[in-house]
Amino acid sequence: MPADVAWNIALSALEELDFDHFVLDGYPRTIRQAIWLDNELGERGGVPFFLSLEVPDDVIVGRLSGRRMHPATGKIYHLEFSPPPKSVRAAELIQRPDDHPEAILNRLEVYHAETCPVKEHYRETGMIAEIDGQGNVDEVAARIQLVLRSLPKGQRKVGR
Repeated sequence: MPADVAWNIALSALEELDFDHFVLDGYPRTIRQAIWLDNELGERGGVPFFLSLEVPDDVIVGRLSGRRMHPATGKIYHLEFSPPPKSVRAAELIQRPDDHPEAILNRLEVYHAETCPVKEHYRETGMIAEIDGQGNVDEVAARIQLVLRSLPKGQRKVGR
């Protein structure tokens, strides 16, 4: 997606929220996007704060490669964490191409090349929290909430 298209989508969403109390999931992904976001928020008195859920690559590959889709219903299952009901036969499930280990490893290469520098950018500004993303949903959510509650009020207005 061209940068200006992504920026316009992000800007429209942020304007709709009046630049107040939001989380951008998966954005910014590049230094260029981070600088744009910093400038846009800075013009409105906001400060971006970057949350990074840290999970080792091998765990990510295991999580994603275990996903299966039931084409008849569109439901997504995970072979270990959320298996299909007994009424759904294993032969009916498919693994999407982007959930194959090779595809996941390719996506991780892009992440390390393009997004890890964004984390470093926010480390330099002190506006980052790196959170252990392992464990169940409630455990990870509790860690995120702890970080968000600890932010000064002015920093609670914006996030990633």
